[in-house]
Amino acid sequence: MEIKNKIYFKNIDVLRFSAFFLICVNHLFFSNNEIISSSLSLFHKYLFPYGYVGLGFFFTLSSFINTWVILKEYGSSNKFNLKNFYARRILRIWPLYFGIVAIAYIVLPFISGVLNTTPPNLPSVWWFLTFTFDYYLGYINQNTVFFLAFLWSIAIEEQFYFVWGVFMRFFHKNIPAIAFTLMVVYILCLVLNAFHVIRLVYFNPINYFPNFAFGAFLAHSCFNKNKLFNILKNSPPYFLKIFYALLIITFLFLQKQEVTNFVHAVRHVVFTVFFCLLLFDQCFNTAPLFSMGKYNVLNYLGKISFGLYCWHGVVITIVKKFAELVHYNETYWDVLVLYPLLTLFLTIIISIISYELIEVKFLKLKERFSSSFSV
Repeated sequence: MEIKNKIYFKNIDVLRFSAFFLICVNHLFFSNNEIISSSLSLFHKYLFPYGYVGLGFFFTLSSFINTWVILKEYGSSNKFNLKNFYARRILRIWPLYFGIVAIAYIVLPFISGVLNTTPPNLPSVWWFLTFTFDYYLGYINQNTVFFLAFLWSIAIEEQFYFVWGVFMRFFHKNIPAIAFTLMVVYILCLVLNAFHVIRLVYFNPINYFPNFAFGAFLAHSCFNKNKLFNILKNSPPYFLKIFYALLIITFLFLQKQEVTNFVHAVRHVVFTVFFCLLLFDQCFNTAPLFSMGKYNVLNYLGKISFGLYCWHGVVITIVKKFAELVHYNETYWDVLVLYPLLTLFLTIIISIISYELIEVKFLKLKERFSSSFSV
């Protein structure tokens, strides 16, 4: 099935921005004031599950897009160039990723030396060079420079790209079996975690196996136009209305963070199914219930969403440090309104500059390694 590229890309870009916003909304409310920070803890507790949902959405989206691109390459040339796949991912991720790492390991120590202040608490740079920082945060130490903490999810992405590229090179006809295996491993690890055989933490990639499995399975179903695809394609109009109503209702009751492992796992899988239905509606329905891709501003924010994710931690650090240096007397108005708006504004400005002056140059190089349908 051919998809009109403009419609497809517009919707994907807005979905990317939606995932970013859900992930980052919890980070926008911060304070140097101990009393205000303490009172914000309940607020953060309320918002945290939305960040987890956004992260799951992002991983599902990534799995869907990359699997679709690979299948399109197989469909157009009957082969898949693994080196080109890796080259495209490197050119998209590495420049900005290692730019953030360089700020932490080069710029911050330099500033500390100039100001004669305590140097930053940094783990070995090898955790970032080997894309294993998720393991470091999960099982060794979570006390590090604030804006580096967000790179753990990029480490998981890189691990997925590496493994998935190999799987697709040799087993692209077995995507349903691979997806099923991922889900079996996920359930098995949940059981072992419940019996304290293993310790499954928030930063462990296994937590996100359902997202990778369902995203890949959706891409496979839609590319091959199998029975599932036809069922979704021919579903009555009221089906989508019910789906979006359930999605909204579930979001309203998402804030309950303290749930059992079983309830958490069920909730995670349910949301992953919702993500897939949302992706299908936006990318394959000729007349979706509402088109998320008709807003140009959101489309552009989706294009720079990787920069938004990478830079927002840096901006938060700058705002906090500046307020601390000038001994700014913070109020709840500052923390709940001024800081979030200022952080979003500065993050967007820096991300635009980063995208237009730096990332675009690497994206142009990426075209040399593009397949017939690349993202």
